[in-house]
Amino acid sequence: MPLLYKGTCIDHCPDKYEENNLIPNQCVLVGLICPEGFHVDSIGDGCIPNEFECKVGYMINSKNTACIPVPGTPIPFPFLFSGLLMVVVVVDSHMKEKQTKVATCLIFLFGSMELLEYVLIAVFANYLEQYLVMLLAIIATVMLILSNVVFGYLYKKFTINDKAYKEWIRINPKTRVIIPFLIFVLNFKFVRFVFSGFFGMDNCAAPFKEPKKNIHRNLKLVTYFKYIFVYIPIFIADILVLMEIEWGH
Repeated sequence: MPLLYKGTCIDHCPDKYEENNLIPNQCVLVGLICPEGFHVDSIGDGCIPNEFECKVGYMINSKNTACIPVPGTPIPFPFLFSGLLMVVVVVDSHMKEKQTKVATCLIFLFGSMELLEYVLIAVFANYLEQYLVMLLAIIATVMLILSNVVFGYLYKKFTINDKAYKEWIRINPKTRVIIPFLIFVLNFKFVRFVFSGFFGMDNCAAPFKEPKKNIHRNLKLVTYFKYIFVYIPIFIADILVLMEIEWGH
């Protein structure tokens, strides 16, 4: 009769394992005897309880090895509602001020939530024992932070020294501090704020003497880096979440 060993059917048990003569007939560690209320795990080298008592808000995982949060967490919905609100605000800006660049505004506004989203994916994946998802989310988070640092350096070296932009910053001094802070801490996409035309504000209409050299080229370079090293890992993580995790987590 075939024997079950670590999820695979084999003809005989390997060294240090023996048949347990139960159904299903499984290879277990020699001398392993589970006390009352416990049974041999699927690997055959330990015992797990027949029943788990999880605290309120938690349930046993599919492997019967630990308690995990029950479905129903509302985490995604604040992001969805925030995104919808941002769309409404940008549309309102465009209706009032036609120079509003809708796509540019949405990019930097959505980007404000990006880092927090990746961190939450990693944290919840750890709780749910989805360690590959957690690893991918951590990679995406680290690469996003690296993207912010790299663009922040390029902004300090090139953008802020553009003659027209430098004069504009002198007239809008708050921009000198706030924009680099948002670039480094949240998302490099915040640089788009200064040329977004958002509600026709003066600090959203920055001029550039050499825009291609001092802003757009560097922005494209870091964005392409992000496409590869941030979005690919996080898209794979999202696919795994849809495949492996019950809706509501």
